[in-house]
Amino acid sequence: MAKAIRITNPFWKEALLAKHKVEWDLLSFITMGILRYLKGPVVEIGMGASTLMFAHHCQQRKIKLYSCDVVMGGMFKAFKQELFKDHICYIGKSEDFIKQFKDRPSIVFIDGFHEYNTVKMEGDFFLKRLIKHGMLFFHDMFPPEERLLAANPKPHDIYKYRQELERNPDYDVFTWPFSSLNMGLTMVMKHDKDRPYWLRNGRDNQSTGN
Repeated sequence: MAKAIRITNPFWKEALLAKHKVEWDLLSFITMGILRYLKGPVVEIGMGASTLMFAHHCQQRKIKLYSCDVVMGGMFKAFKQELFKDHICYIGKSEDFIKQFKDRPSIVFIDGFHEYNTVKMEGDFFLKRLIKHGMLFFHDMFPPEERLLAANPKPHDIYKYRQELERNPDYDVFTWPFSSLNMGLTMVMKHDKDRPYWLRNGRDNQSTGN
């Protein structure tokens, strides 16, 4: 049965720390900057080396970290206890996780099940939950070669959701192509409707109803 658990007895492994520094250097830098100003929790869908990076920044800022994945895997053998004292780990499907999620995050990172309908469900939900000026991040939406779109198990057709967000005047979307294992790191931020001078493509920032 899917449940939320707290990690209470992990231990440290330098190899995983080195891995997250290589794979998630850009996301780590941006996360550090965001958490200097925003105090909402961090959420990630899909756990891996990025979990260690987020846990490090959340511990420094005394911010809660939520992680969701269908399996825990052996990665938690590498975690030390103090780094994860405010870590809430949900083992189960993201659709079940978001049904019970009530918080207002400052950062959400989506890198779970790489299928359009799932990613759209997750993205649409968290875009509504983000605090003001919060950021939503996606991985694997900009692979370097078209043949990789058919790779198993990822990235498939999730790039289509990125394209939808890019066409939506309510959001600013930018994708770094040369980062995160060279599969692209996409950033999304909702426009601030309290700032009338925030323009997009020469037009006023007007809501489309989302």
